[in-house]
Amino acid sequence: MSLMSHAVQHYLKLPAPETRSLRIERDLAVPMRDGVQLIADHWRPKNGPEGLPTALVRTTYEHRGLHGRLIARPLAERGFQVLSVAARDGWDPGVAADPHRRASEDGLDLITWILTQPWFGGAMVLAGLGRVDHTPWAVAAHAPPQLKAMAPVATASAMTKELMRRDIRVPASLVGGWYDASLPGQVRDFEALQEAGRHARLTIGPWTHDDAVGAAVSESLEFSLPLARGQVPAVRAPVRLYVMGEEAWRDFDTWPPPGYRPRRVHLGAGGTLGMKLREGAAGYRYDPDDPTPSFGGTGEFRGGKVDNTWLEARPDVLTFTTEVLTVDFEVAGHVKATVWFRSSLPSADVFVRLCDVDPQGRSWNVCDGLTAVTGATGLQPVEVELWPTAYRFKTGHRIRVQVSSGAFPRYHRNPDDPAHSHPADQEVHFDAEHPSTITLPLRTIA
Repeated sequence: MSLMSHAVQHYLKLPAPETRSLRIERDLAVPMRDGVQLIADHWRPKNGPEGLPTALVRTTYEHRGLHGRLIARPLAERGFQVLSVAARDGWDPGVAADPHRRASEDGLDLITWILTQPWFGGAMVLAGLGRVDHTPWAVAAHAPPQLKAMAPVATASAMTKELMRRDIRVPASLVGGWYDASLPGQVRDFEALQEAGRHARLTIGPWTHDDAVGAAVSESLEFSLPLARGQVPAVRAPVRLYVMGEEAWRDFDTWPPPGYRPRRVHLGAGGTLGMKLREGAAGYRYDPDDPTPSFGGTGEFRGGKVDNTWLEARPDVLTFTTEVLTVDFEVAGHVKATVWFRSSLPSADVFVRLCDVDPQGRSWNVCDGLTAVTGATGLQPVEVELWPTAYRFKTGHRIRVQVSSGAFPRYHRNPDDPAHSHPADQEVHFDAEHPSTITLPLRTIA
């Protein structure tokens, strides 16, 4: 397996391991309180010391596949022993699906089982990637003192801020991607931990969901492993963000980053975008039989940062664009839009996307969001929360906002009447009484 070890090291950009020789115990049956047995693999160095810290990794994926190779293997080669456990909707036969409602019970049962094993060395951490990684949040409030750290990657707790401040005391390092579906919730989680004065840090990279695997491993090694050994992780700022456009990592003391002033930018007549309002209105037709497609962003298919030029050429997409920038502008923090909107049908969606238009005319998506509207036949302001972001719009570029009524299949198409598909005529207004705007946390870079 040395070839696989080298390949994983290269792919994830990891330092050399302490060992490449591992022992793997397959198909361990871990009993849950309701009688179900979860299937686990135990990874550890073949000739290493006993009692290494244990990393508990949950997965909805086939735990002997790439998930095991890309997370369990590199952790076991670099100081951990790893228990990789298939969740209830995993691929193992006989495991009943229902992972989320039982995240707390299953997580605590797994921890209790680990504590009784002869190989357990007295310290454990929670590691992993993806939607089943609710385990850290589900168990942290009730976990024993042997749980030293957790590094939730590309997942969110779904807890209220108040609950987060009261049930969560385990040191936590949250890792997310600008193009991951869990990002807004993950940022809320960090804000709650930050406000409560907890030992927490946040890292956000230019990743989609699947791209965050390397960060899942790195953060477990850099943050969780020292804590499991009774040491202090290397000092770094609480918030580390990859600033897209600049293509560089930057450190901040808090989230949202300080020094960025919220500025309302107006959508205007003739497809303009600027500080001054140009009054008018614009319309388009949305057809659920030919829904506006999802392209780029947080979608599982064709996600990430992509050229939107062909999407913006569709008649069901409106665009609003600034003049060519004469200085660099940086956006970092929360982005929201207010669109004065009306539809010919009672039900509609409003999708808003922020883009960077380069000197070649290519339009690159930065962040976006969608709001469902009821009672849409009356003109009303629709608030759309876009994904958080950190992005530098450079001199010579332009800033663009898209408005449409869908991003299928990332979001379900809106047919109004589920039994019949009806095209809808949509209107966006921008005048003194109905100003459609996007609010950007801006900083000018001289």
